[in-house]
Amino acid sequence: MTVDNYIFKNSKELRELAREKLKENWLKAMLVCFICWFVADSFSNISNVNDGIQHISFLNNHIHLNFMNNSSTDNILTFVSFLFSGALYAGSSLFFLKLIRNQNALVEDLLYGFKSFNLFGKLFLLELIKSLFIILWTLLLIVPGIIASLKYSMAYYIIIDNPDLSVTDAIDLSTKMMDGHKSRLFCLVMSFFGWFLLGILTLGIGFIWISPYYETSKANFYEELKESYID
Repeated sequence: MTVDNYIFKNSKELRELAREKLKENWLKAMLVCFICWFVADSFSNISNVNDGIQHISFLNNHIHLNFMNNSSTDNILTFVSFLFSGALYAGSSLFFLKLIRNQNALVEDLLYGFKSFNLFGKLFLLELIKSLFIILWTLLLIVPGIIASLKYSMAYYIIIDNPDLSVTDAIDLSTKMMDGHKSRLFCLVMSFFGWFLLGILTLGIGFIWISPYYETSKANFYEELKESYID
């Protein structure tokens, strides 16, 4: 639950705060997003057109579904992509949390999830469980899938702030924190619709700037949610 009478920022205010935090940090933030995309996403999309790989991406939940007879090379690339995705998403989350907290955010923060085998395995398990839950909900209808993505969207931030939490506890806490706030996050995502469209129209080039803007805004959303949350 959240503190009574807590005044939350609207989407416009969260985006304005993101632009303020990104001042003098754009280059680092763009590099972090590019590396994360290149390693965690691009490998699995190399043969999208030819081999029918379908990639669903919403709220930083990346789910790779293979429906057709992909070559062994494609399957290996998809597996490698998924294997490293949890560690990279955690590193990206750490970078943007440090950025909005006026700490010394470094590109090297992307390596956070690779500090130990146990941490790497934990983050892989987090991504696996989140993805499975979202896939199962999406199989029912697209709306439950979107709701599931919203519920679990804070899990990486929670793991960063509470490294001793188990994967299931982090997912449960994300669900509790997002209770009553899923529509707010959905509105924030939709406020980037025009930007996402621009990124598509520029053949993805625009996302070099859009992704850091979006990720910083989402980190601001979590920070505010965390400050207002009481167990």
